[in-house]
Amino acid sequence: MQNQKTVLIYKNLLKNYKMLIREATNDDIDTISRLIIDVTDKNPNEYSAEQINAWKKYNTPLQIRKQMKNRLIFCVIKDKKLIGTIALKKGCILGFYVSYSVRKMGIGTKLLDYLEKYASEKKMPKLKLISTPSALTFYKNRGYKIIGIVTSSIYGIDYPETEMEKIMSIKPMPNIGYK
Repeated sequence: MQNQKTVLIYKNLLKNYKMLIREATNDDIDTISRLIIDVTDKNPNEYSAEQINAWKKYNTPLQIRKQMKNRLIFCVIKDKKLIGTIALKKGCILGFYVSYSVRKMGIGTKLLDYLEKYASEKKMPKLKLISTPSALTFYKNRGYKIIGIVTSSIYGIDYPETEMEKIMSIKPMPNIGYK
């Protein structure tokens, strides 16, 4: 369950963007699945058709429902539309997607900021993730360091990707926009 203080901070930070970041609910499952499939269809990573199909199968509404049982999923809402999602499971960032219609507007940065703030409040010492080739520079610019090259496998289909981590600050983060 997310911290009310965190929600208030980000409501204040995002009100200029008219966005809200909140924990995903069962009502969001279909929309999260459609967002992931839409982003996957754009395929900036030059994945094969076989890789794309496996990834789509892994992100059906039924699979998202199962994933919600073992990870915390947040989503960003703008104009009553879900435009981004990110998940956290045992210190690992998963399922980070932003709609192509709103890319390069800082929404992904705000969503990652939110997750990092949440992790910091939960006193997580570090965050790990597996980066696709297209997201590598974004994460490097956010302070994530490369640990190594890994091969993820979904339904027996391999994906060469990069494992990264970020050591979280042990000092309290400022309460930006919250009094």
